[in-house]
Amino acid sequence: MAIDYRARVLKGATLLDEKRPGWECEIDVDKLDVGVGACCVTARLSGEDDWYLGMEELDLTHGNGGSYVAPWLRRGKPRRLDV
Repeated sequence: MAIDYRARVLKGATLLDEKRPGWECEIDVDKLDVGVGACCVTARLSGEDDWYLGMEELDLTHGNGGSYVAPWLRRGKPRRLDV
């Protein structure tokens, strides 16, 4: 079964809108790379290039939606999401 990346990204963006309004203005898309832990969305938002710290600051786990925000954690995903 194919993964619907567009749906995953939309779910992640919606979750971030709830957890950290205005997050999209904090992301430098030129440095964003969901295939690299130090360059994923949560790492960029942490200010420390640390995906785990970003997940903690946003109170995210894979069980409560974190897998939509940090999709690079699953194998076989593209490094950049252009949706």
